[in-house]
Amino acid sequence: MSLSLGVGQCGDDAHQQQTGGYSGPAQILSGSATAANNGSPQTIITIPAGRTWNGSLAISMTNQATTGTSVSANINAAGAGVVPASTVHLLSVIAGTVGAVGGDATNSNSTGDVTVSAPAANAVTLTLTNTTATTCMSMANANGVLI
Repeated sequence: MSLSLGVGQCGDDAHQQQTGGYSGPAQILSGSATAANNGSPQTIITIPAGRTWNGSLAISMTNQATTGTSVSANINAAGAGVVPASTVHLLSVIAGTVGAVGGDATNSNSTGDVTVSAPAANAVTLTLTNTTATTCMSMANANGVLI
C-alpha cells in the first residue's frame, strides 16, 4: 500500500517542475523602501510583466507631529492591470497623537501570504505611501517569490 499526495517526481530534467512551484533562488524577489516626510509613492519591489509574486509585507511608521493628528502609511500595488487593483491597501498602519505631544507615536503591522499579479503587457510595483508629506516617517519590506 502506498500513499500519494499528488506530487510527481521531477527526475533529472532541470526544466521539469510543478506549475507555480519554487525552483530556485532566482525566483526570490524582496525589497524595502523608506518614506521620510514624503507623501509620494516609494517603490518597494517591481514585479515583472506576466508574473505573479507571493510573499509577506511589513510596515512601521512614526507620527512626529507635535499636535493631535492621525496619519497612515499604506502599501499598494501600482500599474495598469495589476491584480488586486491599486485602490486596495495591501497593508496599512495608522499612528495617532492626541493633544500636545511630548514624544512620537509609533505603530507597525505585518501580513503574510499576499499575492500580486502583473499583466502580460507591463511590470507593476508595490509602493509605500504616507498620507502626509510632513511629520511622518515609514519603512516597509516585501519578502517573497515569483510563482
